[in-house]
Amino acid sequence: GGMGGGMGGGMGGNMMGNMMQQMMMGMMGSMMMMAGSMQGQSMQGGSSGSEALPDARDESKHVDPRVKSLCLDFGINGDTIMRLHDAMKEREDYDEDLQALHKIMDRGVRDGKKPLEVMLAQIRGIRSGKFPGKDILDPDVWDFIVRHKLDDRVMKKLVDSLNKKKR
Repeated sequence: GGMGGGMGGGMGGNMMGNMMQQMMMGMMGSMMMMAGSMQGQSMQGGSSGSEALPDARDESKHVDPRVKSLCLDFGINGDTIMRLHDAMKEREDYDEDLQALHKIMDRGVRDGKKPLEVMLAQIRGIRSGKFPGKDILDPDVWDFIVRHKLDDRVMKKLVDSLNKKKR
């Protein structure tokens, strides 16, 4: 019976998704261009910024507060936070990737998975280049993923094929 409520909510978003689809297509191209030009800046800011921050607790490594907050949202602590922090250091689109990870975590937990298992699988995905990243933040893409219950592997393939079309 729980499905009905979720579906009803999805319908309103669906109409809006269709209206926004045309707009999104045009925006995607320009966003890709912006992402390309920003890569250099975010790479520098990402690594030097986190090391320059003084840490009162004098830990060997400073964990990004956004990473910590995401983990705590799902009751994840300990070295898993550190593992996510380490994996995320290589990412070019840090903020968007964290938002995407939050979406994936939300969905995993709603589907009855243990947050730690979902997180560890995503960390492995980030490390092995199988994490779909910011592309799932597109409402149409995410709607499709949820509607068709795509698993991580298929989600990544969808994102890859969409990116090939954009080029």
